[in-house]
Amino acid sequence: EFRRVLFRSAEHEQSEIANARLLLRQRAILDNLPMMAWLKDTESRLEMVNEPYAKACGHSVEECIGKTDLELFPQDLAEKYIADDREVCISGKKKHIEESISTADGTKWHFTCKTPLFDELGRVVGTTGIDQDITDRKKAEEQIIDAMNYIQTILSTSPVGIGTYKASGEPVSVNEA
Repeated sequence: EFRRVLFRSAEHEQSEIANARLLLRQRAILDNLPMMAWLKDTESRLEMVNEPYAKACGHSVEECIGKTDLELFPQDLAEKYIADDREVCISGKKKHIEESISTADGTKWHFTCKTPLFDELGRVVGTTGIDQDITDRKKAEEQIIDAMNYIQTILSTSPVGIGTYKASGEPVSVNEA
C-alpha cells in the first residue's frame, strides 16, 4: 500500500511539473506576440493576457487578471468588446473585426480576431483573441486612394491624350482628349 501511495505521489508530482512547464511555454508564446492577446471566461473576465494587452490598459499583467473590459477600458468600448465576446460564445464561431477607435493621439485602427474557447466536452468556456494596431496600414491605403484619385483627375482634365495599356497592348484606361 505504501508503494502505491508513493507511486501516486510521484505521478502527481510529474503531472504538476508537466502542467507548470506547459504554462511557462504558453506564457512564453503569449509574451512573444507583438499584438495584444488574451483569454477570457464566458463572463468576459480575463484569465490570461500578454504584456501588450496590459500596456494598452495602463496596468500590469497581474492587475488585469480577473477584471472585465468595463474595469480597463472606456465604457463605450468595453460594452462593445463584451457584446462581441457574448456573440462569439453564443455562436461558437470566430469573429473578425476591423474598427476605428478615437484616442487622445487621434484615430487608431485595430483588427481583432476573437475565437471561442472550448473545453474537452466541446462546451464554450470563454474566448481568446488577438488585436493588432493597423493604423499604419490604413494610412497607407488612404494614401494610395488619394494618389489614384489625383491621377484620375489629371487624366480626366488633361488636354493631351493619355492612356495606360497592359503588356498585351490592351487598353486599361484612356482619357477623353
